[in-house]
Amino acid sequence: MVNWLKIVVIVLLLVVIINDVSVIAVGYFYIGDMAKRIARVAIEDYKVSNSADTAVRAAQEKALMEKVTITGFQITNNKVRLSIAAPPRRTWLAHRISSLKPYLSANALVELPIR
Repeated sequence: MVNWLKIVVIVLLLVVIINDVSVIAVGYFYIGDMAKRIARVAIEDYKVSNSADTAVRAAQEKALMEKVTITGFQITNNKVRLSIAAPPRRTWLAHRISSLKPYLSANALVELPIR
């Protein structure tokens, strides 16, 4: 009976660890795609209005929909430079360990040309 209990506990711990690692990895993987999508929205709005202010507002609206924060936005030399930060991911175990909290949030910087 004790051996089965040990096996169940070990399997549950492995599932929790695999889940936490995958949530963190997926967050780091998709943050760049989110930044590109937000920058493309800003570029399209900038091309239509030729105004940096409306491009920033469009980027902020898209960032709000994606649940990320814009930490930097710049339009220079026919390029849009955008940096975003994603909030810390909620995991089963990792968010409870204070030394792992810096790894739960993700940042991205993207620079796309205005064509």
